[in-house]
Amino acid sequence: MRPWLRSAVLAAAALPSAAAAQSAFDQRIAHWRIIAGGASCTAFNRPAYELNAAPFNALSVRLNKQGRWNFTVHFWPKTSTPDADIPLVFSFGGAKDVKALGKAADEYLAILSNIGASFRNDVANAPQGEMEVRAEGVAGKLYFDVTDAAAVFAALEDCAKTLR
Repeated sequence: MRPWLRSAVLAAAALPSAAAAQSAFDQRIAHWRIIAGGASCTAFNRPAYELNAAPFNALSVRLNKQGRWNFTVHFWPKTSTPDADIPLVFSFGGAKDVKALGKAADEYLAILSNIGASFRNDVANAPQGEMEVRAEGVAGKLYFDVTDAAAVFAALEDCAKTLR
């Protein structure tokens, strides 16, 4: 899917529909938005209108009703080949580095599936609320403010309780 079309789809998915507005979970914590949709809840660190053009430099966290956590890092277009394995390094306030293998969902999205509590704790406890992400073979780094990650994760857990 072309980056501009995929970003439009992601942005539209982040907007509540009329039916969702009546019953779905929708909460804001600082610059994060947590919403329910279908069989999962998703937190976006940027507003949907900012995902309508590249570069993205965004992060989303998803929790499904089975309790599985996924992180998606939104890189720049043509960063990767779809379906390729993407070695990632997460640095938490310069105090700790964690390596993880992501999967390219598109030419700019890397998804980490089945993220455990240890990784979520690293994100939530990042010194100064700073998280840096690097992808092997890609010039540049992405920087994220994860100061409110613990509250966002708790909201995702509350949201997941509303899923059917």
